Amino acid sequence: MGLDADTVALRVRYFTNNWLFWMAVTVGSASAVTPRIASAADGDRVDPTTGLTDEQFDRLPEQDAVLPKEWELAKPNYWVLGVAFERAGQRDLGSSLLRDQLYGVSVAYKWKEFSPYIRALINVPQAFNEYRILTVGGFRSYIEPYGVEVSYGVGTHFEVRLKDHYWLAALSPLELGTTLLRSGSLRVQLFSGVRFAFAGELIDNFLFDPNGINNARAQDELNRLKRVESWEGFFTVVFGRAL
Repeated sequence: MGLDADTVALRVRYFTNNWLFWMAVTVGSASAVTPRIASAADGDRVDPTTGLTDEQFDRLPEQDAVLPKEWELAKPNYWVLGVAFERAGQRDLGSSLLRDQLYGVSVAYKWKEFSPYIRALINVPQAFNEYRILTVGGFRSYIEPYGVEVSYGVGTHFEVRLKDHYWLAALSPLELGTTLLRSGSLRVQLFSGVRFAFAGELIDNFLFDPNGINNARAQDELNRLKRVESWEGFFTVVFGRAL
């Protein structure tokens, strides 16, 4: 089948236009790549992600990496300083509620899984001769089952009760504790345990306790605490900060 002159001319024009188009694309692509080839002509590698040579990348300003706070590892050794609230004794309600509530400070040093600690507490009396002063020192060991921090501790307690006219020394062979809240440096801890009185005497000092000199009733109560009711429980809540 023969082709007429118009058809031949149309096909020649079509192939010519397409050839010119692809030549233009090829030349444009080559000119776009030329600067990158020139920038790497000195032998530096061009990073395909940033489009920078090694020398250009090295000239970028350095910045220190900052990790999110939740990624930061906790320090193995630190101080915990806080305020403490403690209740102890057989009289938990009634007129002695305020007198038997103790307030104070707590200081502990966390060294890996171990922690020596001290507490100093006092009540809010209605008069000077109603003060209760308690100091506690001891040692705890911590574990974290299922991510919950718990502790076992022992301690020594020394207390002065001016209203009762005597002082007491006690040992705590059992103190269990747990961390109720641990957020950043904040610590809320609960401790409970038992202690038994092993020593105590009347104050018998006219300057500090003029009504307790040879007080027979106070001596009877002291003997009862040392021989009959020497055991008592206690609860302590500490709101602290890790330093």
